[in-house]
Amino acid sequence: MIKFRYSDGHICKDCYKAASRNFTETVREKSLEDISSIIDNSMRVSLDEDFQVSAKIGNFILIDKKRGKFSIVSRKNDFDISRIYRFDDVKHHEIITIPKLSAEELKLPTGNSDKIIKSLSVKLAFNSDGKKEEIVVASTPMRLNSRAFKMSLDFANRISAEFDKHVSANNVS
Repeated sequence: MIKFRYSDGHICKDCYKAASRNFTETVREKSLEDISSIIDNSMRVSLDEDFQVSAKIGNFILIDKKRGKFSIVSRKNDFDISRIYRFDDVKHHEIITIPKLSAEELKLPTGNSDKIIKSLSVKLAFNSDGKKEEIVVASTPMRLNSRAFKMSLDFANRISAEFDKHVSANNVS
């Protein structure tokens, strides 16, 4: 039997597959409570036959490419069936920072080491009922030229690019 190490002991390969989100993360630093929570959430995701995870961007969104849907993951890494949406329903999306930065400043975040960003998120506006959602990528203050900001901005750009892909695909059809 193959065993995988985590902070409190060992787990089997099937549990490791679920806890590592299909071998995309390591579990070495996770506790038994963390692993149990992840496995419980992944079981709930797989029980929802209308949403099957085929990709993800960080711990921010889960994507069902086959059905053209996505789910916004909560800050506790919980899967919430009420936060499943269709890409078709997104009218507009944009990367938002506090304080507000222009698109040009986001493209070239160098040289201004004193500027502090308090938060970074991707805001979504939906076609129906004017609903809005926010995918919080970073909620703690960080310097504009820090590695943390650059990594967070990369996740925000990847999320935005995923929405761009689906918007352009819908406009072609």
